Order: sequence, then structure tokens, then C-alpha cells
Amino acid sequence: MDISEPELSSIDLEEVNHSLVIDDGKIVYQPIRLKKVYEESKEGSLKQTKLKTANGLDPISPNDSFKSNILSSLLNKENETKFLIFISMYNEDLSMLEKTLSGIISNFKYLKKVRVEPINLACVVIADGMKAFYSKHKNANNQGENSSQSKSKFFNFEEIKRAFPLAYDDLSNCRFAGQTNDDEFAHTFTQNFVFPENPDEELQLIFCIKQENRRKLNSHFWFLHGFCKMIDPKFVQFLDVGTIPNENALVYLYQALLNDERIAGCCGEIVPIYTGWKNLVVNAQIVEYKFSHTFEKSFESIFGYVSVLPGAFSAYRWEALQGPPIEEDYFKPILKPELMNPYESNVYLAEDRVLCLSLVSKKIAKPQKSYLLRYIRRAIAETDAPDTLGGLISQRRRWINGSWFAVLHFFSSFEKIFLSNHHWFRKFIFFLQLLYFGATTVFQWFLIGSFFLVFAFTVRNIPNSSLNSESDLFTPQNVIIIVYMSILLMTLLTSLGTRPQKIPGLLYTITTIYGIYMIFIMALVIMYLYDHDFFSTWVYILSVLTAATFIINIAINWSFKSILRGIIQYIFLTPTYVNVFLMHAMCNLHDCTWGTRPDNPTEQERENEEDFKIFRTYWLMIWVFTNAGFAYALNFLNKNKKGEGYVYAMAATGFFILLLRFLGGIFYMIQECFYDRKILKFPIKKIQSKDNSAADEEKIMKIETASYGNSFKDHSLSQSSSPILNRSVYYGKALSVGNNSMVADHEQSLDFMLSKSCNDVEEGIGFAAKIRNMKLRQSGIMVDKV
Repeated sequence: MDISEPELSSIDLEEVNHSLVIDDGKIVYQPIRLKKVYEESKEGSLKQTKLKTANGLDPISPNDSFKSNILSSLLNKENETKFLIFISMYNEDLSMLEKTLSGIISNFKYLKKVRVEPINLACVVIADGMKAFYSKHKNANNQGENSSQSKSKFFNFEEIKRAFPLAYDDLSNCRFAGQTNDDEFAHTFTQNFVFPENPDEELQLIFCIKQENRRKLNSHFWFLHGFCKMIDPKFVQFLDVGTIPNENALVYLYQALLNDERIAGCCGEIVPIYTGWKNLVVNAQIVEYKFSHTFEKSFESIFGYVSVLPGAFSAYRWEALQGPPIEEDYFKPILKPELMNPYESNVYLAEDRVLCLSLVSKKIAKPQKSYLLRYIRRAIAETDAPDTLGGLISQRRRWINGSWFAVLHFFSSFEKIFLSNHHWFRKFIFFLQLLYFGATTVFQWFLIGSFFLVFAFTVRNIPNSSLNSESDLFTPQNVIIIVYMSILLMTLLTSLGTRPQKIPGLLYTITTIYGIYMIFIMALVIMYLYDHDFFSTWVYILSVLTAATFIINIAINWSFKSILRGIIQYIFLTPTYVNVFLMHAMCNLHDCTWGTRPDNPTEQERENEEDFKIFRTYWLMIWVFTNAGFAYALNFLNKNKKGEGYVYAMAATGFFILLLRFLGGIFYMIQECFYDRKILKFPIKKIQSKDNSAADEEKIMKIETASYGNSFKDHSLSQSSSPILNRSVYYGKALSVGNNSMVADHEQSLDFMLSKSCNDVEEGIGFAAKIRNMKLRQSGIMVDKV
């Protein structure tokens, strides 16, 4: 069979080129302004104008309309945008952005299998603030080849300087004519982005640099209320710069949203990038993330309410993100900043959790419709995790404080779920989940006291009678406990007065001492297991079951490699996770900044700084005294041989929570087997055979594009039949010109569609796929069924 590429007439070439090229590949600069909507409110006799929402984007004067580029094409809805991807950025290295974009493009071959072509997908990158971004990247040409290549790919500062000549030397001073204090504007650079390693795939890319740094939530506001309201995508994907989705990760999330209308949002598994065995911090996080997903995310997913869909890697139904209560809840710090007291500010450190609650409790006009959230285990993305102890502590300060106060927010707002459209049984399930959150919150509140108590209980019961003198203060056991308490006090003092990035040496010293204590305690526990007079039978059973839950969980998730990479480091850092992270979080409740970014407090935060510190003082006092009182009381009872039951009860409570998560994980795996059949309607398989040569692969590409392309007779039929019209349709059509046998075959598929009066082209495409497989076999190429 002759499958060589046919010669095209000038008319055919013009048609193909028109469909493939939106612009000539250059970067198009377009300054834009967020179109804000205000409302008047009356407080007594005073009238105030407040921000109500935002409703799209406006080009900045002197341009009255958008330039002809990718952004204008998307805004004019020339093609259906099925998937709009948002990447949040600050001033990170552009090489990190390249890795994220590379991961997105690697999904194209699978997205095409679910009818999402590159023309149906776009990516919006939003950098938060010109000042930090410009200072980092203004000299990119002098920083090596990689930076220079990146600069030419994403933006051009010279374009901004030509548009804003008064800010030529300092782009952080850009202002447009007629700008008011309330205006927010940004600089966008649009292009068809192509990787040299993958020149056949183009990504519609909008690189947006906000003029002012207003934090990550404001970037979400720009994306959802600026870009999405005008582009109107079907689904949106959130990514952080440095997060790299696997080659089929986005497809799994897309299919979950596409094939299950109940799902408002979903997330996959995030895996820290392995940097070698020497990095203690990163390797510990690999195990921590794995346990977090296989125990917690899996458990929550079976309820239909995942407490947090991380902004670093999650997808949402755009329809679900529109309207109340999402705007009022999720963007409360932007729309009602006057309400951001210390409590609310800590709640919105975990704004993702607020969004999840709003989605699940959203009351929809359709009586029987309600939304759920889901964890998709097969969707995996790698991320650039903090690699220093100081950076990790700052990140966890925000995570811990945000999660604690978000749980309190969940308790206070739970009536919204009862008022939603969920079935009464689903509401009962959510109520059980509320009880679970309550139990885990109480357990975490007393975690430092509990950890000390277990440590002291274990040390005081060293099975050596010669060391157990109650009258001597300086017995080896007491000295060990006093040193441990001294390290706790040192941790408290450093957390109160110093940023963790400023004292790396001291932090690593404290962490090392905690790690040595952890190893010592584990050695004692192992020794106790052989002391049959010390442990009763049920303690043995509890210990074995605890170990079994972890081993089985690792086995069913096939996580041996990840766990083996970091289990020793994770165990070594466990006291640091408990003591250092929790203390630093509680000692810095007044700090509601991002933590991992150089973030300045807002004017309102500076005015309320004293109130925030008073808030921190009260919470810290309550937390310290309750933990100290809890540990002292049970330790005193233990000395009088009356506290063993309380210690065992505490251990049993911890095991019960672990057992719930374990059973939830098992049930999730069973549920997923059936759920995959529902959402994965298009199996993600590679077509190529193991024995195919490079020449065969070229044949496959030509025959396949021709097969699918010629399922449509002409442009008008494609447009009226389905939004699937895209570049591959034209390309396939062009490849088959002059190949009469192939054209005849595909006219047969067209006749089949017309005879069925089918507006949906899937049947025609299926028929074309059969022809494609037949042609490949005739060419001597073995193919797998798809």
C-alpha cells in the first residue's frame, strides 16, 4: 500500500496552514486590566463602594480591543475550550516552569484519545507581582544558556518598556493612563509554545505577569474571574510551577470530571521529586506524602468529601466554581478584607479547604443535583518539595495553622451541608466524617504532650531494677527525660523569636537530637517485646496489627520503592514533625503570610499586628498549658501505677484512627476497581506494538491521522456534527489527498454516519478506527486493539 505523504494543491495547503497556525510563532504582548464590579453598601448614614466581583478582562488604553492573538481567539470562543490549565508562579526559576509545561505537553497524546485536541486546551501562567519577577529575571541573558532560552520563550521585557516608557528603568513602577488605586492590571505574552524535544505539539500559552504582588489567592481571582469568565472552559486544572504531571495524569482527572457529573473537583497523588539518598528532608517527605495519600486521601474519598484538593495539582468543573457560595466563601479575603480578623486570616491560610467545603455544600437549582469531591489515585504528579529544614518548617507552619482553623470553620459551617441537596444518607455519612475530624483534631491538639508521655513512660520502665531508684533525681532515666524537656524548651524559644531560615545549624542540631531519641525509644520498644513480663498479650496484638496495617497498605498500593527510599529518614524526623513543626506553627499564629515566599504584610495586617499577636498569645498559652497538664497528670498517675490504663487507652485511640484510615484505604481500592469502569471509558493504551520500527511508527501516524481526519467529508459537516473539529482533522484530510482507496474507505464511514442520522461523530470515528487497524495490518504492522 502506498502511504507516502501526498502532494497537496495550493488550496489544500492554504486550508491546512490556516488551521494549524494562529500566529507566526512570535510572542504577542497585550496589557490587560481586571474588569472589576462594585456595589454600594450602606452602614448607618454612610455609603461605601465595595468590590463585588470581577467579570472578565479589558485591554488597556490606547487599545480598544484585544490584539489578534491566542488570547483574543480564546475570548472570542473560536474553538471550544475544554480544558484550561492554570499555573501559579511567583519568581521561581524558569527551568521549573519548563518542566511543568513539558509535563502538560506529554499528556497531549492521551488527551487526544478523549477528544481533547491542542486547540481545545490552553494554559495560563500567572506570575504574582512584577517587582520580584523583574528583579529575578531582568538579567536572564547573562545567567547561562538555559535562562536565555527561557526568556525568549515566555516574555519580552522590551515590549513592556515600549508600552510604558516612563518605567523604562524599573518595571515595578508601570502605570497606565487614567489608572486608579483600585485598578489591577497585568502584562500578557501569548504564543503557540513548542518544545524543541517535541516539535509536533503546540500549547496555547498565555504568560501573565501581574503588576502588583497580591498573593496566590489574588492570582486565582484573576484566573477564575478574569480569564475563565471570558473563555468559559468546561474544566479547569490548577498546577503550581515546579509540579510536573505524569504523561497520563491530566487525562485521568479530565475523565473523572467528564464522565461523572457529580464530581465538582478531584485531585491526584503528589510525589516529591527524588534528589538522592543524602537529602534527609526530601526523602522523609516522599514517605510522608505517600502515607498521606494512601491513608488520608483514600479514606476521605470514600465519603465523597476530600477535605483539601491541593492547589498544586487539582481539577475542577468550571460550572461548579461559578456563583454563590463560592465567590463569597473562597474569595472572602479579597471581597471583604475588613472581616479578616486573626481567626479568619488563619482559616484562609488553607483556602483550598474552604473551597472544598463550599463545593460540597453548594445548593444547586436542580433539586436532585449535588457535588462530591474525589481522589484519583492513578493521576500522579511530581513536585519540587522544600529541600531545607527551614523551608519545610515555614511551609508546615502555614499548613498546620490553616488546617486546624479550617477544621474549626468546617464545624461552624456544617449546617450548610444539611441545607444542601445531598440525600439524607449522604448527609449522615458527612456527619460521621465530622466526628472523625473532631477526634483527629483533639488527638493532634495533645500530640506533643502525648509524644512526651509515651517517651517518658517507656524510659521510666527500662527493665533494669538497678536503674529504677525513685529517690534519686539524677537516675539515667530522669537525666534522659530532663534533657528531652530542655530540647522542647529550646524549640519553643527559637520558634517564638527567630525565622527558621536564619538558624539552620541550630535546627539541624535539634533535629539530630530528636532523631537520636527516636532511635533510642524504638530500641527500647523492641527490647520490651522480648520481655514477656512487661507487655500483656493485647499489647503484642496491637503492635502486630499496627505494623500489619502499614505493610498491607504499602503492598496494595505497590509503594515499596517509595517507602524504602525514605522510611529511615521519616522515622528519624518523626519527633521533628511532632515537636518542631507544631511548636513553630502555634508560636506564629500571628503570621498569616505565605511562608515560603518573601511576603510583605498588607497595610491592614500592619494596622492589626498587635491584635494578631494578642490572639497568638492566648492560643499559645492555652495550648502549652493543656499539653503540659495532660502530660504531667498522666505521668504522675503512671508513677503511682495508676496511669498505665490511660497510656494504653491513648495508644488504642491512635491505633483506632489509624485502623479507620487503613480500612478506608482498602475500601477505596475496591471502590476504585468499579469506579474506573465508569470514568475510564477511553482506555489509555499505547497503539504501538513492541516490534514496530521507527518506519512503522511513521506509517501508523500517517494512516491514523488520515483515518480519523477523513471521518468528516468537509468543514461544514465537522462543525455541525461535533466540537471535535481541530487541526488533526485538517491534517488527516491533507494527508489522504490523492490516496483514492483510503478516501473511498472513509467515504464509507461517512455514509455510515449519515445513514444513522448521527449528530455525534463517535460512531463514525469508531468505524474509521476499524479501517485504520485494517490498513495497518495490510501494511504488515501488528497493532494492539484500542
